[in-house]
Amino acid sequence: MSLETTALTVNRRHGPTLSFPALSVVPGARTLLLGPSGSGKTTWLSLLAGLLPPQSGSVMLGGQDIYKLAPRRRDRLRGTQFGFVFQTLHLLPALTLRQNIALAAKMAGLPANPERLEQLLSSLDLTAKAHRRPSALSQGEQQRAAIARAVFNRPAIIIADEPTSALDDNNA
Repeated sequence: MSLETTALTVNRRHGPTLSFPALSVVPGARTLLLGPSGSGKTTWLSLLAGLLPPQSGSVMLGGQDIYKLAPRRRDRLRGTQFGFVFQTLHLLPALTLRQNIALAAKMAGLPANPERLEQLLSSLDLTAKAHRRPSALSQGEQQRAAIARAVFNRPAIIIADEPTSALDDNNA
């Protein structure tokens, strides 16, 4: 599913209006966003994901302007078509690692997929720690769990904001 933007702008509370260039990402492509701290990278990712409405411009996913969708439809689209790895990992402290990852399907209204969950835990070397809560894990283990949650539903688009910042060389 392609992702395209046109003339996105957003007003920041404490700072200048940010303008972003047009973007076109085709299925299977990888796009890397680089820039200095505070330049608006996270803001741009939030615009692309339907989390922050722009003042102008459009974000098209598969030919549909996501900001023209009703909020509930946009939420559903986000849950099924986007996977997120945030700078702040947003793992729920009361849930185990396994529950945090499986939550992706529940929040998207999709059926549980225990086989997929076990496959991700194994591939990210987290099976032995799946019963632990986030506070009992290293930052790198938490980051890998957040990555597993992002890819759990097999989304068309993965938006990752500094996804390897807490990972060692072997796991990055």
